[in-house]
Amino acid sequence: MKRVVFAFTLIITTVVATTAQTKKEITAMLARDLAAYNRVTLRSDFDSTLLFMPPAMFDLVPKDSMLVGMRMAMNNEHIRIEMLDFKHKAIPKIKKAGKYRWALVDYEGYLKMQVFGEPGFQDMMMRMLRAQYDEKNLESLDSNTVKIHLTDKKIIAFLDPTASHWYMLEDKRAKKGKGGGGFDKTMLKMIVPEEVLKAIGG
Repeated sequence: MKRVVFAFTLIITTVVATTAQTKKEITAMLARDLAAYNRVTLRSDFDSTLLFMPPAMFDLVPKDSMLVGMRMAMNNEHIRIEMLDFKHKAIPKIKKAGKYRWALVDYEGYLKMQVFGEPGFQDMMMRMLRAQYDEKNLESLDSNTVKIHLTDKKIIAFLDPTASHWYMLEDKRAKKGKGGGGFDKTMLKMIVPEEVLKAIGG
């Protein structure tokens, strides 16, 4: 009887230890991937940034087209955008939804936007920025350059058990009006696994 109890206790201890180790590894993987995501974002390394996007995104927009679009959005004849700072905050608690792990990660940063063209176009762009962001988060560096403080931002991160890294995308559901826009619920349903979307209240 003692042997049975001892064997049972050993099995339970082993299972608990294995589960704890797995959780530790998953958390370490998220920390690793967030650090990498921070680095490639600051370098404007769009090729590497795309590695973190959910694969379903490329069913909507081919990867090559998205890469061209991202580069054009950041640097064209009208505007030039440079990420000055980008960092996530503490690693949040990781939760489970079906076969997936997920987390909402808080982050903040700064970006610099230069506007080119006629004065009328520059004024229009500046008005659009003021309509999108709170005035306290905007700092004019000169007549055509503004520094934007990105605050109260979140990343939706989820891990498919068959993947070697976490997938990430900005969560723009909460804000309406200033700083809002982006992925609507319809698009999220196409990109984020149903179990994860339901868990985050999407």
